[in-house]
Amino acid sequence: MTRKTNSRIPKYRRHKRPRSKDQAFVELDGERHYLGPYDSPESREAYHRLLAEWSANGQQTPSKADDVRVVEVCAKFWDHADVYYRRPDGTPTILERVKITMKPMRELYGRTRAAEFGPNALRAVRQVWIDAGLARQTINDRTGMAKLIFKWAASHELIPGSVYHALRTVEGLRKGRSAARETEPVKPVSQAHIAAIELHVSRQIWGLVQLQLLTGARSGELVIMRPVDLDTSS
Repeated sequence: MTRKTNSRIPKYRRHKRPRSKDQAFVELDGERHYLGPYDSPESREAYHRLLAEWSANGQQTPSKADDVRVVEVCAKFWDHADVYYRRPDGTPTILERVKITMKPMRELYGRTRAAEFGPNALRAVRQVWIDAGLARQTINDRTGMAKLIFKWAASHELIPGSVYHALRTVEGLRKGRSAARETEPVKPVSQAHIAAIELHVSRQIWGLVQLQLLTGARSGELVIMRPVDLDTSS
């Protein structure tokens, strides 16, 4: 679930010290962060910088890269994906792929430091999918999604960039060179089978079928096509 944000902005505050200079601080997630001498330019700059980082991190204090666990990377990426990977009407796009990719990552390496999740760990996760009998292309797709999760984590400084770059060295499974299941090639539908549906669909659907046969366009492209998209000048 997406974490709710707080509309109240943490204040720049003063900690009085009787025998030394008063210190500025800001309290984030119940923890005090001291910024330097109160009302100094340096403390004001530190306050705005820390507040910006806190806001950009979903109103959470950024974790140190050495302390972040794989389960935390998954949780933070899920919050990001739940917002980013949605259509304008709110329906999700790749969230199911994200969820099923994360499952063995959490089960095998949830409490592992994310900085220690290397190529061998990714191969171990991939082996789970191989043992489950998934098709090679599906396994490669999920492996790519795992890399995307760590790429995002590196870009948000949750992990060292070297972790993602190391994971990139894991190549996709190649046809006939792994234990992954191969699928039968998808063959075109016979013209006789296409013709057989004409009497069972509307005139509009049959028109789309004929247009797809003539153009090779994807069905998703055809159903959103409008008259204004067509060049009828000649």
